[in-house]
Amino acid sequence: MKPIIILSSVLITVAGVYAQEATLEQIIKGRDDLLTKIHETMKKSFDAGVASEEDVYRAILELYSFRRDTSKALAERLQWQEQIVTSEKQRKAVVEKRLKQGTTTPVDGLRASERLLAAEQKLLELKSEK
Repeated sequence: MKPIIILSSVLITVAGVYAQEATLEQIIKGRDDLLTKIHETMKKSFDAGVASEEDVYRAILELYSFRRDTSKALAERLQWQEQIVTSEKQRKAVVEKRLKQGTTTPVDGLRASERLLAAEQKLLELKSEK
């Protein structure tokens, strides 16, 4: 009788863990869908003159960071981090152009440089996990 009770307990526990994983996968999928929609909406809003370039930039970084953080394979995390580095480079170039035009502050330039370095640091940290 005891083996049946133990086996039943194990099966119930495994079923509970599986249900939690399925729920986690659903949540991750839902968040990815929402972040994708947010990014698409920000791009359309920017094209319509309603959203700023900064809004689009933040939306893409949120999406890429989420995908990096939820990827199970290191290769995927690296891919998303490389996308983040590319986005940060593009953002820094935009800020540098604005600095030359006098339409942004030197602090914005420093922040763009710091964000790029932070993204590159994360990429190197991920590469060292290999």
